[in-house]
Amino acid sequence: MTIKGKYAILAWFQYISWTKGISPLEFNKCDAKDIKSIMAIHEAIGQKGMREQQISNMMRKMKW
Repeated sequence: MTIKGKYAILAWFQYISWTKGISPLEFNKCDAKDIKSIMAIHEAIGQKGMREQQISNMMRKMKW
């Protein structure tokens, strides 16, 4: 799923921020680039966790 449109992306970021405990007032005070960088970091951490899980699964399946 790809979110298109400037306002749709902004609304999505606001929703994600709200679920993480950031109030709409705080969100409005933030810079868009700061929010994007935080989301990128969060996504990178999630991807790293998935890669580590895949590696550990493969290592468990190996026969010694």
